[in-house]
Formats: sequence, structure tokens, C-alpha cells
Amino acid sequence: MASRGKAVAGSGGRNKLGTNKETQKLADLARGQGWTVEVTGGNHLKWTPPPLDKPRKNWTEEDKVRQIPEISGLTPANVAFVKLKSRLAKKGLNTRP
Repeated sequence: MASRGKAVAGSGGRNKLGTNKETQKLADLARGQGWTVEVTGGNHLKWTPPPLDKPRKNWTEEDKVRQIPEISGLTPANVAFVKLKSRLAKKGLNTRP
């Protein structure tokens, strides 16, 4: 299990989050697409999308919203997990492996 407040998004090997299997699979999928997934000090997950290729001054309002990290529970319930996947998909994560 990851230490509190430690980033677990490194590229070397599989980093266990201390989550359920579905959340771990989603985190691995997100990391494969350039996302950063880390455990916060309050035992939540912070999902940060990869940076955009264009300069910040050219971002649209939609781009700005998509760059805001998502926070989720470490082990979300079924309904919360479905909503998390939906929110991440809206921010650009391809949730279909």
C-alpha cells in the first residue's frame, strides 16, 4: 500500500494504491494514458490529466475545466465508481482498454 501523500504515478513497475481491483485497473489505465494518480494525505486519490500540448494562453474554457484534477475515495462504492469513470472520461480518459 502506498504511503500517505506519496505519488504513485511513476513509470517504473506497477504501483499498488491500496484500492479495490476495479480502481487499481482504472489507475493503471489512466497512467498508461499519461495521467498522474496519487494518494493524498487524506487517503483519497487525486487523478491529474496529462498536460495539454498547446500553450496555456491558448486554452479554451473547456480546456481549463479538463485540466482540473479529480478527487475520489480510495475505495469508492459501485455508484461512486461509475460516476468517477464518467467524470474522468469527460476529462479525456479513454476508459475502454
